[in-house]
Amino acid sequence: KVPGAGEVRVHTEHGGRSTLVDVDPAAERLALDAVRAAAALLEQRLDYARVDMMELDGRLAVSELELI
Repeated sequence: KVPGAGEVRVHTEHGGRSTLVDVDPAAERLALDAVRAAAALLEQRLDYARVDMMELDGRLAVSELELI
């Protein structure tokens, strides 16, 4: 998701848009590691996971996990 001009929110009602992009290998590893860690902590198989990331101090960081 990409925010609209002059906006930080990515929702369409604020001018944001969604586009398909190739997944960066480092982002893929981080997302899979985060989901595996959550599954291990919960001691159960996860049927769905969404991982939100952001750049923080020049490094990729998980900002939110949505798990079912």
